[in-house]
Amino acid sequence: MNKMTSALTKTSLSINGHAEIIAAFAVVGIVFMMILPLPNTVIDGLIALNICLSFLLVMLSMYFPSPLYFSTFPAVLLFTTLFRLALSISTTRMILLEADAGNIVTAFGNFVVGGNLAVGVVIFLILTIVQFLVITKGSERVAEVSARFTLDAMPGKQMSIDSDLRAGLLSAVEAKKKRNDLAKTNQLFGAMDGAMKFVKGDAIAGIVIVLVNLIGGASIGVSQHGLSPGESMQLYSILTIGDGLVAQIPALLISLTAGMIITRVTNEDDEDANVGRDIAAQLTSQPKAWVIAGLVMFGFSMVPGMPTKTFIAFSLATFSIGFYSILTRRRNSRTGISAEQETVARESKLYSEDIRSFSMTRDYLLLLNSKSKDSQLSNELIKIVRKTRNEIVINYGFTLPNIMIDYVDDLDPDEYRFCVSEIPVVKGLMSEELICIQVKDDLFETLDIQARYRNVDANGVPLIWVDAKYREMLTDRSIYAADYLTAAQINIRQVFQKTGPRFIGVQETQKLIGWLQKELPELAKELERVVSISMLSEILQRLAAEGVSIRCFRVIAETLVEHAQAERDPGTLTDLVRIALKNQICHEFSKNETLNALLFTPQTEDMLRNSIRQTTRGGFFALDPDTTKSLLNDFERIQEASLKEGDRPIILAAADIRRYVWELIKDEKFSLPVLSYSEVTTSFRVKPIEIINL
Repeated sequence: MNKMTSALTKTSLSINGHAEIIAAFAVVGIVFMMILPLPNTVIDGLIALNICLSFLLVMLSMYFPSPLYFSTFPAVLLFTTLFRLALSISTTRMILLEADAGNIVTAFGNFVVGGNLAVGVVIFLILTIVQFLVITKGSERVAEVSARFTLDAMPGKQMSIDSDLRAGLLSAVEAKKKRNDLAKTNQLFGAMDGAMKFVKGDAIAGIVIVLVNLIGGASIGVSQHGLSPGESMQLYSILTIGDGLVAQIPALLISLTAGMIITRVTNEDDEDANVGRDIAAQLTSQPKAWVIAGLVMFGFSMVPGMPTKTFIAFSLATFSIGFYSILTRRRNSRTGISAEQETVARESKLYSEDIRSFSMTRDYLLLLNSKSKDSQLSNELIKIVRKTRNEIVINYGFTLPNIMIDYVDDLDPDEYRFCVSEIPVVKGLMSEELICIQVKDDLFETLDIQARYRNVDANGVPLIWVDAKYREMLTDRSIYAADYLTAAQINIRQVFQKTGPRFIGVQETQKLIGWLQKELPELAKELERVVSISMLSEILQRLAAEGVSIRCFRVIAETLVEHAQAERDPGTLTDLVRIALKNQICHEFSKNETLNALLFTPQTEDMLRNSIRQTTRGGFFALDPDTTKSLLNDFERIQEASLKEGDRPIILAAADIRRYVWELIKDEKFSLPVLSYSEVTTSFRVKPIEIINL
């Protein structure tokens, strides 16, 4: 036995190693089958091989979890169709020349005819019609529609892969694999659309061959072999039906294989999925339906004249399957309850045992009330939070931590909290009956509206929630009112923009360098030589903190390679990178190619410049409290006025004080970008909106 197994293994390896040679000889052999007459023994062997291959393909198609696992099927379909046609030509030649086509053809003919030629012909015609009109036509149509829909869906799937890659949900290797799978899927269904034309043509050719065998054979039997018309028709009918069956049955199986492959709905998350398991799981997913079907079958058994025992047997079978499924589900449910009780027991260890395991804080956490789980309002909120996160990742080029969702009991049913490192930074309500406004208390008192809820945004600005019925009145007063989703999106976006840069650490920076090593290896080598990972991480954090996208990583790397050998201060290197990215920065903070700028007088710039104090941790303005307060009040006032006018203001300062102006305002309630004159390109116009004079 071991020797036989070893021999089979060696034969299999030998075949795999010379598969291309075997395939070439097979194609040549098929062509010679159409030309040269073959002995009956060889024809019997080839017919058996054809039937074996057909059954094998059907079984394989049932076990493949995805059509991509059999991406060579269109080529296999072409080979099997050509082989079957060559075999039909060989059997037709033998039937017409010798009135004999081997034992298999004769056995099939006698078995189907069964002593009654008319019945045999009818059965054969039914099989042929089913093969041509049902299986072949259906598979052809499905292949055509699948190819069209797959091609139409390709751009969307490609964009989805790119989006997941930019969002950090996929690695570069995973994204490449998905792109390759997508390309293979498109090629497969496109090829299947064309390959099904071969199947249709094969079915038509089979019908023509049957007619030729029947009419031509009967004529030859009478004219050349001296048979009577009845004897000739009897002989050639058996041979024709047998030949047709040995061709149509494999053709039917191949068409069935094609249909199963192109109609398969795949599950990417289950590598072990197959057709049989999927069908069984879905048929038994609703046990009540089985119970009802069993009762209906029992009702049929009570009808007079019906086969009572047969219907009772089916009734018991379906009822038993349904009842067993219900019991299984209840048992699993009890197991789930036991698991929940076990969880409670583990939590009781808080009071009885010393916990020694380490648990990290969750970077981004959305807290909801347990009663709001799976509600429409909470689901919409979760979607908008994830969408906001992904937009930040796509637009600014750095990866944010995944958002964790937790349900607790100590919140109001319509309340949510967004936490950073498990510390709440945003609180809000989920209600379509309320709207959120941002006004000062003195203005709100003049509106004669009752506040339903008060909170602050991520910058500490007070927010007031009022009834949605006041929206029109607020709009007339030029007060913007946001629904709960818009308010959540604005507030949580502020959180991402403020806290996101801290997550550009050594690990994330190393990933960027890894990307650069693949795309621009020499540049990556120089960058690693002149800048440490920790310094590069700090520079990227500084850029992201001021709202500068790091997606132009090549420009950042080239600038650092150019200047980092002579300059080692991260702040100065960041300013040099900003100058290299000035087109991007101006585009980001401009409106209609215009920068609405808040400027300083030369005297004010000199005063700020002279107040700079340097420490080991960087520089800062050493201004007296009154001057600082006056300056910040001016910034806040100008921003509020500009936003009401629909403008987007910036602060424009000299290059040597720009960084310190940003350090002064970065933790304030308002948010103003700070640019230097060196970062403004000639393509953008500067429109002064106010000049600060201290």
